[in-house]
Amino acid sequence: MKPLLGRIALFLILAVAAPAAAQTSRVDIVEHGIYAAGPMTHVPAPDQIGGQRWRAETRLLEKTEVVAGQLGRIFGIRVRVNDPALLGKTVTMRIRHPRITAPTGRSGTETTYDTATRPGEREIGYFFAFEHTYEIAEGDWTFEVVHDGEVLATQKFRVLVNMY
Repeated sequence: MKPLLGRIALFLILAVAAPAAAQTSRVDIVEHGIYAAGPMTHVPAPDQIGGQRWRAETRLLEKTEVVAGQLGRIFGIRVRVNDPALLGKTVTMRIRHPRITAPTGRSGTETTYDTATRPGEREIGYFFAFEHTYEIAEGDWTFEVVHDGEVLATQKFRVLVNMY
């Protein structure tokens, strides 16, 4: 009788543990922190507070959640898409941040960019560069990956501005 109870208990443990182990998140943040960038290409982006967006090759310099608010600083996330149904599909990369006001008067607390994985790739990077002093805003900056209104991944940073 005891061997049978042991087998039933083992079966129940495996039956409960297997689905939990099999569940992986649809998107994982695989890197976050401060990055270096190669030469930047700027493209017009009328939907952005500053009116433009940049592209460049990037590499992680330091894994951190605390970012010094200074010109030239680049920080962000790199994510891996695990869900095959999301490959090639549009996801929104969103940053919720303290209010930023451009010299044009345009202002906001959110920056977004719609993107998708390239064929044969699973990773997407999203970064913010302090290129202008008006962009440096102390406080919490939250990077999110969103699909169909659902937040799939979140990474919070704290931007600190030196006062001396």
